[in-house]
Amino acid sequence: MAALTSTLSMSTTPAQAVPFTTIYLDPSEITFNVTDVSVGHRFNVTAMVSNVSDLMVFQVALYYNASVINMTSASVPADHVLAGQNGMSPPPAYDYFDSWGVGSVSFTAFAGETPFSGDGKLVVFEFEIIAAPEAGNLTSPLIISYKPSGGVYESKLRDSTGTPIEFTAEDGDYEYVLLPDIYLDPSEIEFDIIDVSVGDRFNVTAMISNVSDLMLFQVALYYNASVINMTNAWLPTWNSSYVFYGQNDTAIGPSYTYFDSWGCGLIGFNGSTGTTTPFTGSGMLTVFEFEIIAAPEAGNLTSPLIISYKVSGGTYESKLRDSTAGAISFVGTDGSYIIIPEFLSLLILPMFLILTLVALVLTKKLQRKRGSEDKG
Repeated sequence: MAALTSTLSMSTTPAQAVPFTTIYLDPSEITFNVTDVSVGHRFNVTAMVSNVSDLMVFQVALYYNASVINMTSASVPADHVLAGQNGMSPPPAYDYFDSWGVGSVSFTAFAGETPFSGDGKLVVFEFEIIAAPEAGNLTSPLIISYKPSGGVYESKLRDSTGTPIEFTAEDGDYEYVLLPDIYLDPSEIEFDIIDVSVGDRFNVTAMISNVSDLMLFQVALYYNASVINMTNAWLPTWNSSYVFYGQNDTAIGPSYTYFDSWGCGLIGFNGSTGTTTPFTGSGMLTVFEFEIIAAPEAGNLTSPLIISYKVSGGTYESKLRDSTAGAISFVGTDGSYIIIPEFLSLLILPMFLILTLVALVLTKKLQRKRGSEDKG
């Protein structure tokens, strides 16, 4: 037992066993969403070094998923750690194998130049987005820690004697996100006053697509309260497409408010850790019921159906949160309501009848002309 304890002590005592020098990426986590950037967008990642001493040579090799992004350049920036020292930086090297790509660039200070100690920049890598997510997210690790056999495409540091400097390499991540979308079904509601009247009611369902780890949601829908009025809002707990179907927890609302000519209704669901299973996927959130309160006399009556509005204070606004209570970014796709006045409908019908009658008359005339030509 004493011998084993002594062996463990000897193997863990030296502080030098864990390299203090670190190569890392800035930024280390890169996230884009499809609403902000598209395929072809380019971005930079900088390889940094910290707590290095007596540095004369560096090389950084970065591996990535070449089916998602492509490295378009790798260079030693003007303000790199050995800037101002005479040295050599060969052209960057690039390679591909399987679905992976790698880029590498280096700098060697000549003998007699001043070594670097401290923190600073090593290499800048430029990437281009070459694929967009269709379902879910697209990701790529950004790996600078890989040690391949042969060491050609490998991150390295050397001191003024040519001795390798030990270091820790911290990898990064890239993610291209297809944001969740809260939208209305139907998104466009159009009525003809001949078919409906004041007092009639209709429903609009708030749906969500491509959400992950959903634990809380609330949907706030704004509308023109001089045209329609929200009479009810509820969670469709009976429908198997409801995102929290079969789970009972705390409902948010419904609540209603009015200001100026606007109305707003809000309803949601607040899951509890340990009792609610977070939802991932697409499905139903809420159902809103409206009543028609005005009929058009001249022109159309319209109302936007807005779920994307962000209000100061955030009480009456749509929100999503995950199982850690973190906000989930999303796209809010608004809808619209329109009711067409009676006189337009009455105009359309006679015009259709007139056009039909004209077509019949012309057809008859052509038939008679052909008949007379046949007799001749």
